[in-house]
Amino acid sequence: MRSPTISVVMLALVANVFQASALSAPQKPLETLPTTSTTTRSSTERVFLASCSGYPGQGAGYVVSSEMDYYATDAASRTGAQPDARVVISQGSYTTWEGNTISGTFPDGNTFVSQIAAGAQNLPDFEYAGSGYNNQINFTCYKDDGRALWSWGAGGFGYGCVSVYYCED
Repeated sequence: MRSPTISVVMLALVANVFQASALSAPQKPLETLPTTSTTTRSSTERVFLASCSGYPGQGAGYVVSSEMDYYATDAASRTGAQPDARVVISQGSYTTWEGNTISGTFPDGNTFVSQIAAGAQNLPDFEYAGSGYNNQINFTCYKDDGRALWSWGAGGFGYGCVSVYYCED
């Protein structure tokens, strides 16, 4: 299990890189910034910024998409279960999460906004990558390791999503 830490100097360098790549869109400020990376995730809720692909049904060719997947607890995201809620962000192509403000509105009307730093895909796994927020709270987002979140399949058809970034409250 990895447990890298970021030194104060590295944190300042990363902060400068993120500040230099900040978007002109208004951003909801985070209450606190993380001082260390973590592979130990708490039991708090998660929003995953995911890439999905597969053959979803007869007559459909290979499909790619991106979505935001909400899990009420991190433990649920590790079982292969479908998310508690999901919103498709793009179909036919993958979303470029980095350097863009991306918003998605879940079926309950709650909107999640992600702000992943440009170049964040070049970070080591589990490093701070940006921020997000919904109608209630702020989230801190980290680069994930591309692990499978959920999938389904039967009769030669299947579809699934992998985590690109995870955002925790």
